[in-house]
Amino acid sequence: MTDLLGWFDAAGFDYTASIPTIGDREFGADMRLFDVQPAGTNWGRFSSEIEMLLSGGGDGRDGRFIMIGRRRR
Repeated sequence: MTDLLGWFDAAGFDYTASIPTIGDREFGADMRLFDVQPAGTNWGRFSSEIEMLLSGGGDGRDGRFIMIGRRRR
């Protein structure tokens, strides 16, 4: 995740959301996918990566991880 955030920044994008979420935030119907949001702490990203590793992947089945961003203006 931290690597992806670096790539986003280098390409001129701001992080807006990810599926699964970073840290202890829960994904829900009210989540605003395209509003710039904090990318969590190093610890939050690390714990999310460990959780994905232990559950077998991003969504628990096939390892998908989606990061959403918005080009800076």
